Amino acid sequence: MSRTQGNSFNNRKEKPDIMKLLNNHYEDRISLISACEFGSVDIVRHLVIDKHCDVNAKGRNGYTPLHYACEKGHFEIVKILTNRPQCNNEAEDNNFNDRPLHKACESGNVDIVCHLVIDKHCDVNAKGRHGYTPLHYACEKGHFEVVKILTNHPQCNTEAEDNSNHRPLHKACTSGNVDIVCHLVIDKHCDVNAKSRNGYTPLHFACEKGHFEVVKILTNHPQCNNEAEDNYFNDRPLHKACESGNVDIVCHLVIDKHCDVNAKGRNGYTPLHKACESGHFEIVKILTNHSQCNIEAEDEYNRRPLHCALNKRSSDMNIVNYLVEVKGCNTQGITTYDRKASSYLHIHQSSGIALLRVVKCILTGPPGAGKSTLKKRLLNQSLDTGPSLSTGVIDAAVQVNSFRKLSQHNAVVTTEWKEQELDEEAVLISKKLLPTSKASDECTRPTTPLETLHESAGIPQPTSVDETVESSEGIDLSPTTSQQGNVDVSTSSPVCREAAAIDTVVIDESSIMEHENIPNLPAKIVNCEEEESNTK
Repeated sequence: MSRTQGNSFNNRKEKPDIMKLLNNHYEDRISLISACEFGSVDIVRHLVIDKHCDVNAKGRNGYTPLHYACEKGHFEIVKILTNRPQCNNEAEDNNFNDRPLHKACESGNVDIVCHLVIDKHCDVNAKGRHGYTPLHYACEKGHFEVVKILTNHPQCNTEAEDNSNHRPLHKACTSGNVDIVCHLVIDKHCDVNAKSRNGYTPLHFACEKGHFEVVKILTNHPQCNNEAEDNYFNDRPLHKACESGNVDIVCHLVIDKHCDVNAKGRNGYTPLHKACESGHFEIVKILTNHSQCNIEAEDEYNRRPLHCALNKRSSDMNIVNYLVEVKGCNTQGITTYDRKASSYLHIHQSSGIALLRVVKCILTGPPGAGKSTLKKRLLNQSLDTGPSLSTGVIDAAVQVNSFRKLSQHNAVVTTEWKEQELDEEAVLISKKLLPTSKASDECTRPTTPLETLHESAGIPQPTSVDETVESSEGIDLSPTTSQQGNVDVSTSSPVCREAAAIDTVVIDESSIMEHENIPNLPAKIVNCEEEESNTK
């Protein structure tokens, strides 16, 4: 082909001549379909008017040239095709029975939809793939102008159902187009409580997809049922919102619309079960702060929300810690396969968490902040971690029933501990708290060992640990002892939860559990009463 002939490809007037050459090699049917798909207006005009090609010829999937033109949004080609008297404007494809109007509504071309609906009087209620009407397609894709054209047609059924009983409003709520939802609910008075095959209302879909503005439109409708249950699992919109994790929707349903926070859905799950299982911490806090929320609610398998928080694929320790420490959830009878969560539960179920709080308070608290109050609180309390506690900070604890009483007796704690008097300053010391050193007759407090512990644990050193304990007359100071005078470490009475927040000391056992490599060092007990007498 010469250079002059090559340049003629860009000349609009020569395109029909090019197609004449192509027709020698390809069928007119294939050429017309390709021209309609790619938007070649002159070629389509030549094939339809000059060559009298079949405008209803079907290509792949049973699409006619009009299907392709509508799907691709080529308005001029649509007019050429539909103006032919032989053109079938209601042709259906082979697979889904979709018509050209379905394709036009799906693509969102307003001019084509107007032309087919108003000028060519196409059926606005025809059903195609999955039983979708043109309105279903427009709502699903969010084409507001197309929706208005269809719904303003006098024969349009705005409540048409597809094969799954989904209505156009269901599709609009799923896509989240606020204008379409407002138009259908307010202008066209669509049923806001219509249920699909599985019993989902439009509110279920909006909550599941997290469309807050759509949720507000629906719930503000006077006829909207905010507590509607689906057909299979009895899930309510609040269950879907807690599962999807939209905080605004949950706040709106719980606080503004007073939805039931204890309603049970699939498997007996409450909204709190859903939020814990999905790992939505903020939603957990919203629900548990509700006055009527049952944080110990059990599902059909007797699982509580804490079970769900621990046994999700990746346990959210923020949720677990919040439920246990802040809300006081019961950890007994709960098992988990997550290693981190299992260690956490091991501490709580062995009552060792109280011991961790004491140690953390003594090691990290500023001088005088909460320590005296803590000791006074513990004067009447016996603490025990149980024989199985292993946290990396404490292996074996000394049960202290009375600081003051122990200061008056020589109590043999274990064979590894030096026989010394315990004074008022003595607190739940473990084998790993102080470094190895020979017993000293001097009554001085071991500062270097504490510095070593702080350095190992990565904990800031306190400037002082000196404290005094006020007199506690009338308190039974008799220690609980086992045979041979040893302090009993087999019995315990749990420390009151107030120890978690004494004075201004912030108790966070999670930071203690992180220090797992503290050396195994036997403890040394210091008699501070003798020190006081020497000072005097």
